[in-house]
Amino acid sequence: MTVPLCTQSPTRFDLYGPGVSIVYSTMTIDGSAVFTYRDGNRAADARDEEIHASSTALGTEITVAIEPVAVGFDCDWPDTGPQLPGMQSDVRITVLIPDIHLESDAAAEFDTVAIETTRVWTTPDDLTDGYTPGQVQTYRSIPLRGIAAVVAS
Repeated sequence: MTVPLCTQSPTRFDLYGPGVSIVYSTMTIDGSAVFTYRDGNRAADARDEEIHASSTALGTEITVAIEPVAVGFDCDWPDTGPQLPGMQSDVRITVLIPDIHLESDAAAEFDTVAIETTRVWTTPDDLTDGYTPGQVQTYRSIPLRGIAAVVAS
């Protein structure tokens, strides 16, 4: 006879890939969700409503803006490097979190992927009418290795 194990869902995910580190906590001690992204050129932190989580057949997709853009190019975002005149980009990272069941207070290693999506606008009008000739988004896949754990809140 097999005795069912008591399982828990992880609340913290520490992820690492080539030049990238990501920490995602579904609930911190103050009750908020937190997402931290770091690579060689960028650092981004998001909380609660800035984190978009979607449950899909693939698992849970977590999306955060790591280089957001403001309509009309009037933005206070940090300098993202050299760009051509009249160009602005919006960069988002989506991490795929698989379903993971943990025994008691154990942690589990897992492999996953992140997709970095860049959308480039060439004029301020592109931001409002949604039309740019040709491909608008480009994608870069980032393999990740992670550790999932339950962290008491």
